[in-house]
Amino acid sequence: MVPAALVVVLCLGVKFPPTERVASGYSAGSMFRELRKPLFIVLFCSMFLTAASELAPGQWMDFALTRTVGMRGILLLVYVSG
Repeated sequence: MVPAALVVVLCLGVKFPPTERVASGYSAGSMFRELRKPLFIVLFCSMFLTAASELAPGQWMDFALTRTVGMRGILLLVYVSG
């Protein structure tokens, strides 16, 4: 909590620059209107499916490695990554 409080105190007097949206002159309404465009919907659905396909094998990895290696599979992943 002390480092977080220190960061808040240090940021109290700082004037942050405008966001890219404000600097470009786009309104918040125009940004939300982009959500209804068909290309955005297609890209959102494809990214959702990509994320789902990456999550499922990640959940199986510990179980599969535990059965194969004979020790906790996640420990093997931590060892190899380290």
